[in-house]
Amino acid sequence: PKSLMRSILILSLVFRAAAVSAQAPQVAPGQPDPGAPASPVPVATAYSQMVDRLKAGDRTVNFTEFRMAFTETPAYNGMMMGVYRQLWNPLNVRDFEGALKVVGAVLQRNYAEPNAHMVATIAHGQLGHQSEMQFHRFIAGGLLQSITSQGDGKTPETAYVVVDVSEEYALFRSLNLS
Repeated sequence: PKSLMRSILILSLVFRAAAVSAQAPQVAPGQPDPGAPASPVPVATAYSQMVDRLKAGDRTVNFTEFRMAFTETPAYNGMMMGVYRQLWNPLNVRDFEGALKVVGAVLQRNYAEPNAHMVATIAHGQLGHQSEMQFHRFIAGGLLQSITSQGDGKTPETAYVVVDVSEEYALFRSLNLS
């Protein structure tokens, strides 16, 4: 059942990605996008503003909007799996300070990475940093809830929407799946 569920999830993500790609208008390099608004507010600015709000303790950030805003930044490439492994390695050998250094580097690039906030939660907890632990737990929970809020993951039509494979792994880890 677990492998079937994972296969369905992966296939549904592939189908959704293909559908979105097929619908994207083709614009010649150097030409303005005719579908773009006349004076758009850069989404990267929206992402940066949400990062600042979270860091300031704002608990009203919409995590789905936050995750989607990250996909519009130059830092997004859809393949953060190399980072995923680097995050968990120091934690697995109980190097909590080392884990936080990796977390800091990852969050500089992608503050919407749930694995980083999950590792930060554990590392801060082990080091007795209660307020930091609660802060990262809140963000990790918000990111994971955002992933599961748009479907049930049981069929291609009701698949969880992820912006990166590492989000799938964060969700699996949070559900104690491998």
